[in-house]
Amino acid sequence: MVALLCEACLALPQLLRNFRRRSTEGMSIKMVLMWLMGDVGKTLYFVIKRNPAQFWICSSIQITIDILILGQVYFYGKRQRIPTDTDTDLSSSPVKKRKPSL
Repeated sequence: MVALLCEACLALPQLLRNFRRRSTEGMSIKMVLMWLMGDVGKTLYFVIKRNPAQFWICSSIQITIDILILGQVYFYGKRQRIPTDTDTDLSSSPVKKRKPSL
């Protein structure tokens, strides 16, 4: 059961990162759509084959996370990204850039 929950929550760090950054910049929407298609197919298989409930419950969690990420893509795509303290601005770094030596 623990392994199933771990797999079900694989996309959770991405969901949380998007939420903290208020952006999905750099994310592949195609990738999330493929996750969703795979998770829906897997869930249908588990239900049709009458597998134990923990299988379709965990895959339903995956579907929920996929849909939430797609919701973030829609919602954050309408707004400009808000910088957070976890962002690093390399342009204001005190380290000076070296010129390449020949």
